Amino acid sequence: MLGSVVQMCTSSFSSQKDLERVQAFFSDKSTKGFDQGLAQSCDAIRAKAAWLGRDRQDVKQWVEAYKGKSVKSEL
Repeated sequence: MLGSVVQMCTSSFSSQKDLERVQAFFSDKSTKGFDQGLAQSCDAIRAKAAWLGRDRQDVKQWVEAYKGKSVKSEL
């Protein structure tokens, strides 16, 4: 259950700095019982950070291209 709590608390983290903060927080603590959940959380943060680093500009351009358009105009 504690692993789920860790995952919920870190689910919005998406940067290398966030990952470093999580790792620093747990570095001197026993993670027995939720080590797998913590590892999965760290992997998810790494994946989000990589995605943002790789695709941030493309997403920004896409959003800017669709500003002002309504959903109805796409249907």
